[in-house]
Amino acid sequence: MNRQMTSRSHGFTLVELLIGMALLAVVLAATLQIFTSSADGTTRLNNLSDAQQEALNGLQFVSGRLKEAWYVYPAGTVIDLGINALAKNPVTGPNAGNPRYAVGTEPMLAMILPPADRTLSCAASTLGCYRFYAYFAVKHSDWTAAATGFNDPGPAVGTQTTWVLAEYRANFSGTPSIVNGGAVPAVPTGEASTNLFMTNVAPALGTTAPNYRLFTLSTVTLSTPGATQLTNWPLTHVNQVRQELRVLRQQGGSVQALPSTTSTYQLTIFPENIGRSGF
Repeated sequence: MNRQMTSRSHGFTLVELLIGMALLAVVLAATLQIFTSSADGTTRLNNLSDAQQEALNGLQFVSGRLKEAWYVYPAGTVIDLGINALAKNPVTGPNAGNPRYAVGTEPMLAMILPPADRTLSCAASTLGCYRFYAYFAVKHSDWTAAATGFNDPGPAVGTQTTWVLAEYRANFSGTPSIVNGGAVPAVPTGEASTNLFMTNVAPALGTTAPNYRLFTLSTVTLSTPGATQLTNWPLTHVNQVRQELRVLRQQGGSVQALPSTTSTYQLTIFPENIGRSGF
């Protein structure tokens, strides 16, 4: 009798086993939730970090062009990209939906870079040509409607209206008139190409209309050309460009603005090669 009671005291009843399994399931579920939350948090932080780095890389890339620029089209200059189907001004006003942009007051920045090889003539090699670069915004929906191949970014993030930032580049067939103190040169078409530069650009701050400037330009007027500038270089020219950029990133079922809904990443550049007589 005593042996039977001792044997039973070392076992578990069915109820006890079920209770133990239930407790184990609760512990496992809690542990899994902790690891899942941690993984989701890490993924979220990585996505935000990637979006932030993409925005900063875009600012740095344009800044590199500005540091090389020989001429920057001043604020108010209307840049007409011709019949380019991908260029449709996204802001309201007379240029809306057209390939025309007012520098500074609309999302457009344009500049001329010197030849990559000044020892060559443009007729002999494109390396000897002056180079035109423009960065401009287009509604994501308008861009995808006309873009093909690698230029098609696919669906936009969320349901908000977003922009893409594009780059137009072309070579001048000869020396731009501004180099010799002439009129502002028109957009060249030689070796022209238009490429997608950045997607999911947020076109508004807070609740304002989508007309804020991506690029703010400042000018300086000299009494005589600078020591390193051409003797007949225009005395009034751009000496400072501030870039402002805000992007959107999908996070699960919501869309997050970076750096925030009311601020932008900013970078100010002072072009150092404007009108230089030599390099």
